[in-house]
Amino acid sequence: MHDFGEYLPFDAVLFDGSDPVKYHNKYAEDWAKLAHDYLADYPDVVPFMRAASTTSPKYTRLFWMGDQLEAWDRYDGM
Repeated sequence: MHDFGEYLPFDAVLFDGSDPVKYHNKYAEDWAKLAHDYLADYPDVVPFMRAASTTSPKYTRLFWMGDQLEAWDRYDGM
């Protein structure tokens, strides 16, 4: 799982000086592209992402759609 594509703080200071609020959604796409480009030499690896933007699917085919912070205790024992 290639995670943390959503963790660009809104108060981050970016190297190129761009506004982190405006870059926030693009960050998820760039994070997916980074994994895609790195894993090009490893065809047997199937990565999946948790964070995404509308353009991320061109770099990743699988996404984790759940939220692991959700409490499912009320369903235990059903």
